[in-house]
Amino acid sequence: MHLGSRLKQILDERGLTVTRFSKEAGVPAQTIYALINRDSNKADMDILRKLLTALDMDFFTLMGYETSSVPEHVTQKDGDEKEMP
Repeated sequence: MHLGSRLKQILDERGLTVTRFSKEAGVPAQTIYALINRDSNKADMDILRKLLTALDMDFFTLMGYETSSVPEHVTQKDGDEKEMP
């Protein structure tokens, strides 16, 4: 599943319209509609960051990955770095 279809699925699950979500995320509704309609995996990093912040989730959760299958060093937040084995 690509970014656009996952975003649409999450918005539907949360009962959010694109217009309302765009205001919460600080991203133009046109941009969100374009992501959903193109269903691409390409998005500007600043826009992706705003979407993730508004959704209160990380990229892996947005894309439907189980975080248990993602290596720990990949999911750690800045400042929580551990040495890799």
